[in-house]
Amino acid sequence: MERAGESSLLRRVLVRLQATLIWLTRIAYCRGFGIQSPSAYAFVRYVINEHYPYYAYRELDTQFPKLDFRQRKLCRFLFRLANWLQPSLVVDAVDGLAPVRRAYFHAGCRKACVREVGSHEEDIGHLGDANATSTLLMVADTEVGRALCTEALLHAHPRMVMVMVGIHRNRRARRWWHEVASSPQAGVTYDLYDCGVVMFDLTKYKQQFKVNF
Repeated sequence: MERAGESSLLRRVLVRLQATLIWLTRIAYCRGFGIQSPSAYAFVRYVINEHYPYYAYRELDTQFPKLDFRQRKLCRFLFRLANWLQPSLVVDAVDGLAPVRRAYFHAGCRKACVREVGSHEEDIGHLGDANATSTLLMVADTEVGRALCTEALLHAHPRMVMVMVGIHRNRRARRWWHEVASSPQAGVTYDLYDCGVVMFDLTKYKQQFKVNF
């Protein structure tokens, strides 16, 4: 038991150290410095890097005490994103921790219908039915994640936002992120290293931001 505890502690320390090193390499991109667009600056300042201690954080920390630093950081961002967007529909196509993310999504937006898709493309359905509603999508570089992303590009609308996790995990994931960010359907995009955020509101000037998250 003692060795298991030491191993868990070491793993948490290494995760925190890696996050710190990533932060240092992106220190020039902290808290919206250099962003001229008022809407993009507000999103970076008050959604991506908001440090306000929401009361929900305490409840969620108690409910999920075993999350490591990076997992909790991402989940708190998803909470803030849901709180900002107030989506009617959340579609989560990322493996692992789905019940945890569901709790964070619901804490940010009580009205959201959170749908977790399975490992088959037929579980995705058609996003065309959601064109009139605000929609938040969560994808990873998997077969079902790519299928959902393709569906999103076909039915993109201004009230849709997509989060792509693990965009720097490997060369394939980085290439996929750049393809989506450069697609005609994508508007403003944010590279947070651990994940990428794609906006589909084409009334905003298309820009790609690298943000120290």
